[in-house]
Amino acid sequence: MLAGNASLVCDGFARFSPRNGFKIGGLIGSFNASFIRGTPEAKRGPVSLMVSQRIVSKPCQLQAYDSWLMTTAISGVSPPEAGEVTIMTVWPSIAEFKLGQWIGRGCMLGGGKAFSIGNLFALASIPLALALFFWSLRHWAVKRYRLTNRRVVIQRGIRPKDDAAVAMDQFDRVELVVLPGQEWYPAGDLVFYHGPVECLRLEGVPHPESFRRTILKAHTAFVSVQEAQQAQEKELAAV
Repeated sequence: MLAGNASLVCDGFARFSPRNGFKIGGLIGSFNASFIRGTPEAKRGPVSLMVSQRIVSKPCQLQAYDSWLMTTAISGVSPPEAGEVTIMTVWPSIAEFKLGQWIGRGCMLGGGKAFSIGNLFALASIPLALALFFWSLRHWAVKRYRLTNRRVVIQRGIRPKDDAAVAMDQFDRVELVVLPGQEWYPAGDLVFYHGPVECLRLEGVPHPESFRRTILKAHTAFVSVQEAQQAQEKELAAV
């Protein structure tokens, strides 16, 4: 059974500021949830799940989220006997779906004006966005992205099973691709390359740049350890 807890952050149905205009709150909010089963990675911190449109949060909340990402321990230098260690688990937003991207494009209509078609569309699309969110939690298809000290894994199901993965030494760069409509959330796709070949794609990652930086830190740590071990082996062989 799916374990965990969720808190719905609501700022009211509408909030006005001179700079940003109306921010639709209420059901357009965020679930700060740990729907993951009682695994160690579930206890490392909250996972941001995008329920419908943009996460309505204050700058201090975004700074705290980013600070948590940047201070999370990178386990790439853990000893071999420690095995595979989870660094971070992220759940994709509805921006991974074409319908979610369409909702995002609709919410962007009219720019940042106080009264715009986009704000009306955001309010009207709440039921559709919530339906899409809960549809994504189907027990056999619920998806999460797991970063470990050895690889990046796409897992599916309530009882996580590996669906696709790329080892730390099998990619040399990670690019951020923001598709039309994803910037509303904000979200984006992380694409892993080895030379010109695409190795893996993580779709609809919330706050993708922060997750990308964490992946690159783990990659750098892993590669550094591998190079140090190879250099040591060569020195021992030469003796």
